[in-house]
Amino acid sequence: MPDIEIGRALRVREGTDLTIIATGSEVHPSLAAAELLAEQGIQARVLDMFTVSPLDRKAVLDAARSTPAILTVEEGNVTNGLGTAVTECLYESGHRVPVRRHGVPDEHVPVGPPAALYAHYRLDAPASPR
Repeated sequence: MPDIEIGRALRVREGTDLTIIATGSEVHPSLAAAELLAEQGIQARVLDMFTVSPLDRKAVLDAARSTPAILTVEEGNVTNGLGTAVTECLYESGHRVPVRRHGVPDEHVPVGPPAALYAHYRLDAPASPR
């Protein structure tokens, strides 16, 4: 088991084509999605950003320097969440790498079992962001 340190992301999968930065319950589906991408020849790094505040700025900036794109994945509202923190970090540092935030849009969420809601918002491994 790796050493856990508040404010330091865990690199749980190596990759050079894309970095997926996930938090919470979306880490495992992100790993599964990375495996599906690997079958298509796309090597995705996966970071477990288990603390959004403080954000591991070093890990974010390293991802921006070493992969051509970043995808953030969170189970909550994309407004003011992980994706916002990552894009602010990149903007403030002057890094211009494409970032896509994936999570629940800023809307009233339907009621249902978690697995159905994950599928509805395309937060399960086989789904792809719209």
